[in-house]
Amino acid sequence: MDRKFVSLVIEGNQEKMYNIENIVLGFDMEVIKVQTGEEALVCIYNENIDLVLFDADINDIDSTTILETILTYERTFDIPLMLITEENLDDDFIIKAYELGIADYVKKPINYKILKCKIRAITEMIKRRKSFERKHLMYKKRIEELEEEMESLSEEKSNVEIDVNVDALTNIPNRRMFNEILKEEWFREMRNYDHLSVFMMDIDYFKQYNDKYGHVAGDECLKKVAKIIDESFNRVGDFVARYGGEEFVAVIPSFEYDDAKLMADEVRKRVREAEIPHEDSKISDFLTISIGVASVVPNAKYSPIFLVEEADSALYLAKKSGRNIVKGIEI
Repeated sequence: MDRKFVSLVIEGNQEKMYNIENIVLGFDMEVIKVQTGEEALVCIYNENIDLVLFDADINDIDSTTILETILTYERTFDIPLMLITEENLDDDFIIKAYELGIADYVKKPINYKILKCKIRAITEMIKRRKSFERKHLMYKKRIEELEEEMESLSEEKSNVEIDVNVDALTNIPNRRMFNEILKEEWFREMRNYDHLSVFMMDIDYFKQYNDKYGHVAGDECLKKVAKIIDESFNRVGDFVARYGGEEFVAVIPSFEYDDAKLMADEVRKRVREAEIPHEDSKISDFLTISIGVASVVPNAKYSPIFLVEEADSALYLAKKSGRNIVKGIEI
């Protein structure tokens, strides 16, 4: 049986604490209540928290310090945080809070009806994330089961392809799995009326790399790039696959176009910063990639294939624009 979600409420005012607690309890959550920043940080480090509601008007620790600690700590950076602020609080603080990664905020005096709506939206997001996590664990468990089956196969069957969804060279999902995941995410985001993005990624001048270093080195290069790309996408629900040859693809749910382009550029930078030598590249001494991004809110007018084609068109534009660059199309 799944455990109840746990909400941490950081509120120094007893009356507001009581009102917020009653709202949260209405969503069948457990509530941990603290009144100081110090208590909050201790709780964050020791408890399994799913949602944080934080009144910035506490006195013992600077609010920015608490936000930075919660939203950058490896164990808690992806916990949704709802900020409660003073009515006349400087907009710069709100901007800084969003940059750090808060989910949303409300101003005082608190409109509890609005707060309830916002908590409902966040809890739905948490449920979706947990669902993705369960799917990931199921997939991981299935992989482990398949590995055990492989060990028991007789010698004459040792070359049988057990998992048709995993690329044998890079050990990440293959194009077949990508097609399945893309369809699932397309219809999920269509129901949720949320954004879906596809990244098409291509290693720049890979033929020249193979010609210079040989195909064995080329295979090792593909493994390194696949690992870098795969580790760059760490949100629950993000999906990476080898599309074919030196091309990779990613499916990114619930990310608007501008955010998707920023994420893509971070992936591009990580590959370049790995400093894989490429003496025959025409643009750098090190290996680089070009990325095409396409984003859409799925609807009946378009199809998953259309989204892939648009991402591929954006990739073509990136190559035409000099490579080692991100180009995008918002549909």
